[in-house]
Amino acid sequence: MSTEAAIKIFDPRTAKLEPRGGKSSIHWDDIAAMLATLERENPVGYQMIMVNYRDDKQQERALRDNVTKWAKTFCSKSQLADRPLVERMCQTVVDLQFHRPLSSQHRSLQHLHRLYGPYAQRETTRMKKLKKMLSKELRDDRISYLEEQISAARKNINNWVVAHAQASTHCPRCRGTGIINQPQHGTCPVCNGDRHIAPTHREIVRHISSNTGQVEMYWFVMDECRWWLSASASAATTRLCELFEMNRDG
Repeated sequence: MSTEAAIKIFDPRTAKLEPRGGKSSIHWDDIAAMLATLERENPVGYQMIMVNYRDDKQQERALRDNVTKWAKTFCSKSQLADRPLVERMCQTVVDLQFHRPLSSQHRSLQHLHRLYGPYAQRETTRMKKLKKMLSKELRDDRISYLEEQISAARKNINNWVVAHAQASTHCPRCRGTGIINQPQHGTCPVCNGDRHIAPTHREIVRHISSNTGQVEMYWFVMDECRWWLSASASAATTRLCELFEMNRDG
């Protein structure tokens, strides 16, 4: 089964899927049963899939609870003293897995949205025109009006870039496609074709704690947590494909 077909299953709007070879359709109740089986057998993998493909906030909360439990268990097994730090590091892994903006990224993301965001570009152009008009204006009432318009435009730009920087890591340069068409067609130079603005190592460390030395010492925890989550998601995807084939053949 193709990845595209597997993703289609996760769409709750899908009433039924037409399989190959003219066999009977797989209806939503079949899909619901498959997902219930997957959730029972591999809850973490199921949660990863639901967050990834549906942006399911309820499943994300459940996943973060399981990540906290994993972090506590890992601390006990590895005899790590700073459990709050370990838990925060593991929650940061979840942020990275689903491209959630880190607090330490906000400034750099705001800068990119200010440069490439369509609304910010339009308002900046408008603000430049207003400033040009202001430089030639002599009437006091008109000067006050233009100054108010410039101030409002500046405030609107700031509010817009802050909101977008906090909401998503989608690259503002390519609009999250990884490709640009101007000045020439090619890979986006800002995100290098990844579609998202990945945080730097320094930004990740700063997001976790101001005690950078402690974070670096515990860095292996993030690698372990990332491997666990990736393995769970991979196993869940494989199992879901198996369930799909079993239901289709049946």
